[in-house]
Amino acid sequence: MHIVRDTFGYVSDIAEANTALHGEEALAFGDAGHHNVERRPDANANVTWHVAMRPGKCRALGKDNEADAMLERAEKLKAGARAKVKHPFQVIKRQFGSVQIRYRGLKKNTAQILTVFALSNLWTVRGKLVAAWAQMRPKARQRPCKRRKNSNRPAKTTRFSRTSSEIPPSKN
Repeated sequence: MHIVRDTFGYVSDIAEANTALHGEEALAFGDAGHHNVERRPDANANVTWHVAMRPGKCRALGKDNEADAMLERAEKLKAGARAKVKHPFQVIKRQFGSVQIRYRGLKKNTAQILTVFALSNLWTVRGKLVAAWAQMRPKARQRPCKRRKNSNRPAKTTRFSRTSSEIPPSKN
């Protein structure tokens, strides 16, 4: 995740859609709630928005028509791009248990969300971090095992390896 914004519940997603972009995007994907986002006054003219079709329109597509079949394939491609964006949210919900708001006040919730998203970024690249750490870590020196060759001591026995003749009699 590059940008995390926390707002009050009454602020709609479409109002924050253009402020969530960092400026280098050429393409942006949104769900059906972002309908007409490119027509807003704060819209960036350099960004091409690919917004999902409304569910009613998607159901109304004819399965026999070739043009409708192409529209359906385009919707599947859009959904695949949106699914990649939704993965950090799944990590936050499943790995860190952040499913609901815990604090009152926007400042406390923003601090928690920023922390959890930072942890999510680390969780996502944990394999690369471990591999880099293994390459930087110095190799442990293998020392030969020193054993006495002619030791006259008997082998150590544990409590459970005694034979019945070695067990002392009980005091009953």
